[in-house]
Amino acid sequence: MGLVAREIENRGVATIALSIVREITEKLPPPRALFLRFPFGHALGERGAVDQHFAVLRLAFELLFAADR
Repeated sequence: MGLVAREIENRGVATIALSIVREITEKLPPPRALFLRFPFGHALGERGAVDQHFAVLRLAFELLFAADR
């Protein structure tokens, strides 16, 4: 994911990766990553927890606009 995000960034589009396995993300780091403690397949949180999903997306956008890289 880090390689793809970096290539997208090189073309002028800001990215943020949602990661649930920090160790893997750190090996090929994307420009920005939000680390979450959810099980595989549930990067935005528990199934059906819409408020939780929106909270994660809000955090991602806050990081996207606040962090340089």
